Amino acid sequence: MKSPFADIDQAFLPFFDSAFAVTTKDGRKTTIRASLFADMTGDPFSEGAMETGRKDIVLVCREEDWPWIKANVSRGDRLVSDGSAAEYRVSQVEDDFTVGKIIRARSI
Repeated sequence: MKSPFADIDQAFLPFFDSAFAVTTKDGRKTTIRASLFADMTGDPFSEGAMETGRKDIVLVCREEDWPWIKANVSRGDRLVSDGSAAEYRVSQVEDDFTVGKIIRARSI
């Protein structure tokens, strides 16, 4: 009988349905697939401006992309959504112990 724990990562692939073109500051390029979430925790530009048109996003990245992200992606790199053509700048790359590599970015 096949183990129920074999190929368990395949069950999560449908969640990685957002593609982003990544361009680093030194010109390296690739496309990653990730789970896209709106980030509602971004700080306002000032205390008097509680609303903004800026969009913050969080990308939870596939495990197969982690080595490239770790070696190449950093603050200021450019992301372009393949679906909406929206452009973002990376604000932070995190190692999360529960889901792996997370990229936080803000709209340009």
